Amino acid sequence: MDSQEDNVYPNDPKVMIKVDDDIKQHFREIKLSRDTVDVEKELEKNDMKPATNMAKRRVTAQFHGITSLPKPKKKREITKRTKLTNAHLPELFQN
Repeated sequence: MDSQEDNVYPNDPKVMIKVDDDIKQHFREIKLSRDTVDVEKELEKNDMKPATNMAKRRVTAQFHGITSLPKPKKKREITKRTKLTNAHLPELFQN
C-alpha cells in the first residue's frame, strides 16, 4: 500500500494477512465473563480505567426504580416553516 490513505474492505486481496492456527486456537480458548462488572474489575486490576461503571449504574437503577424503557418519540408537527411537497393537497396536512 502507498502512503496515501486508502479504504480497506473485508476480504481485500491487497491486505490479506495469514494468522497461524495456534494463535487462532489460543484466541478462541480465552473465556470472557458475560457480566460487565467482572470485566471492569479485571480492567482495574490491570491498572486500566473502564469506560463505564456498571456497579454504580445498577445500584442507582435499583435505588430509583429505573427500568430501561425507551423514551417516547416526539410527534412531528407541521409549521409554516415546513416545506410541503404536496401543497396542492392541503387536507393531508390538517390536524
